[in-house]
Amino acid sequence: MSIMKITDQSYFETINIIQTYKITDGFFGAEVNIYAIHEDTWDSPDIHEIEIEWFVNNKRTSHAGFEKMYTDLYGEADLKIYIKKIEALAEPMFLNKLKKS
Repeated sequence: MSIMKITDQSYFETINIIQTYKITDGFFGAEVNIYAIHEDTWDSPDIHEIEIEWFVNNKRTSHAGFEKMYTDLYGEADLKIYIKKIEALAEPMFLNKLKKS
């Protein structure tokens, strides 16, 4: 029977990041959670999820409830645009914050 040999090949560490932003827009609001990983050698973090919790008149509402209400008021196309606007506010702020640290 032969003896197995093990050699160390590589090692790196990553940082898991969860950043939360609160966005208010009159009657509506959002709590945006950005989930990312980052390694010192990377130019920017790898954002793997942006999650939005919705608020109406400062009260948390279900995602499905908010989507139904917003779609009933403004239409499905406007809901998609609104979600993109919310993400577009939070994501650059997150990336700029990491550049400064």
